[in-house]
Amino acid sequence: DYSALVMLWGYGVLAIASLLFPPSQYVDHFWFLKAFSRIVLGFLIIWAIANISSREIALIRWIIAASSIFISIAILLHFNSILDKHALKFLTFFPVIAADNNDKIYSFWLLFAIWSTVALFMKKGAVKSTISIICYVLGTLAIFSSTSESAKLALVLSTVVFFLCFIPAKKFKKELYFSLFLLFILLPLLWVIVSPIKPNNPDSILYSNWAIGARIHLYDFCATLVSEKLITGYGFGSTLNIPIPAGGLPGWAEFPGGHPHNISFLLFVEFGIFGLFYLVGVLLMWFKFLFNRVSGTKQEPAVWALAFSGAIVYSLSFSVWVPDVVLSYLMFFTLLTLAAKSTETTKDLVENRLGEKIIFSTSVFGSMIIILNGTIGV
Repeated sequence: DYSALVMLWGYGVLAIASLLFPPSQYVDHFWFLKAFSRIVLGFLIIWAIANISSREIALIRWIIAASSIFISIAILLHFNSILDKHALKFLTFFPVIAADNNDKIYSFWLLFAIWSTVALFMKKGAVKSTISIICYVLGTLAIFSSTSESAKLALVLSTVVFFLCFIPAKKFKKELYFSLFLLFILLPLLWVIVSPIKPNNPDSILYSNWAIGARIHLYDFCATLVSEKLITGYGFGSTLNIPIPAGGLPGWAEFPGGHPHNISFLLFVEFGIFGLFYLVGVLLMWFKFLFNRVSGTKQEPAVWALAFSGAIVYSLSFSVWVPDVVLSYLMFFTLLTLAAKSTETTKDLVENRLGEKIIFSTSVFGSMIIILNGTIGV
């Protein structure tokens, strides 16, 4: 409870400081009201999940497994032209989105549901283990039938992580897991240092895939923005409004979807170096929680695979506070919390508040610098 409040408070302090003393003309006050209402609601739901009983977890895991199988079958039927998604209109009060590429969101949900099911069912009897295998196989077929390159890559790499967790090297597992977490921070930081990455040759192999080429352009532009305002960033909501110069990104006058498609770059661009330190604190909090909770348990490989799949998705795709994306954040952190809580660990969960201390000090010092910059131009 304390950790969640510190995380929410720290982000709110940085956001409000940048809105009251804007470091650029691109901050968005109205967006704060919409985004923060969704963030607070999400925190309340995750907090509720973190406090449910083991009996409730036993019920919810069957719902997750059934949802995983249902979404997998629906995607497979749709992309094999057997079932049109409009035939499932009776399941929702909302209009069915006609565009095919909206399956990206369902692919992310499915990815998280797969690893959650494996974590909650694997090695818990023949029937439950079989269900976890079925969910993984069906989910893999469905994701590779979808249009989401990020989900495909995340599934492959998280599967590698899953099997790496079976290596009997207890002394190095903590370093392995922590290294995976650090990639979340180090890659954007290195990108800023060595940018631009984009090749001058338009026939480069990096441009053979549109998704890869687009992200190279996006992250190069983010690196330019960060280098121009490294300390304070551009302020909350600025990625919605920052214009892209002509010739910067092919066919785009602004960030596609209003965000850089990388959660680290979102924080880096909006809050400068303090956004990056904030993220370091958040990652340390989650690392401490997951390592202490699942280390040495049957759920360990699947929980770390789930964590890594989320890291890949939010490093390559979503990084904004619109409702459908907030739902994906919510589902990821809810399932991660649920999978970690399902362990029957007897290990003493040692309190280590380093992450919380980093968040607190970053938000206080960062907001002071933003205020000074907005008042006297420091």
